[in-house]
Amino acid sequence: MTFLLHRWMKTCEIGILFPGNLQMRQLIARQKRWVQIPGLRTLWLNWDYPVFAHDPLWKRLAKPVISRATRVDAGAFGSLVSRGARGAITVRNEDRIPENLPRWDGGFGLKLSEGADYLNWRFDTALDYVRYRLFSVWVAGSRCGAVVLAEWPHCVVVSYCDGDDPDDLAGGVLLAIAEVNQGEHRYRKVLLSAIHARMRKAFERAGFRPDPVETPFYMASFGDQSVPESDGDWLLNLEFGDAGAMFGLVYTGP
Repeated sequence: MTFLLHRWMKTCEIGILFPGNLQMRQLIARQKRWVQIPGLRTLWLNWDYPVFAHDPLWKRLAKPVISRATRVDAGAFGSLVSRGARGAITVRNEDRIPENLPRWDGGFGLKLSEGADYLNWRFDTALDYVRYRLFSVWVAGSRCGAVVLAEWPHCVVVSYCDGDDPDDLAGGVLLAIAEVNQGEHRYRKVLLSAIHARMRKAFERAGFRPDPVETPFYMASFGDQSVPESDGDWLLNLEFGDAGAMFGLVYTGP
């Protein structure tokens, strides 16, 4: 598998890697070609404080109480989303990513954009192990972004988003989360990733807590193009590398 990955990466100008375990990170860190990109964080909403067997009794009793007292009603995010520069931000639930999806080239220093064919294959709404929810983001009657959520009974993952403007897109992500976290699900766990400084601030204002440790993210040059430098204005989605599906299927806490 490692050999096939290595051969495949050499067919690209730039390699991107999200090492998912300590051994992989240690291996990549020894390679001079791979450059660690700073600033990527996973942000958590309503995730429990884990209780460990070695915790003292008072801590084991206090953690569930603190978790409940600090819960955020994600169904009320609509009241936090202010009007964008061009007007009110709204979202619409879609069955499929439209074939004529616009190409959004502005607003971000770097992002990984894919066409509608790939997105509809990657986020197939008919899968049985995850329910993908597709949303379009609109401002002043114009489609300005797209959001894909992965939904399980215990949590929601922001799998993918793309758009013209970071502030409008962050508002669209929050509105999409509010759409699926209504009623009995309004305190459901949510997680997402962000490297863009303004988008991170918008999510933190909504109650998301950033992981204290940066999410490992590496890039390498396999051609003439050099590895770009991040100015805190990139757009990176959690499900590049299937990390989002792993969180939803396996983990119940940070």
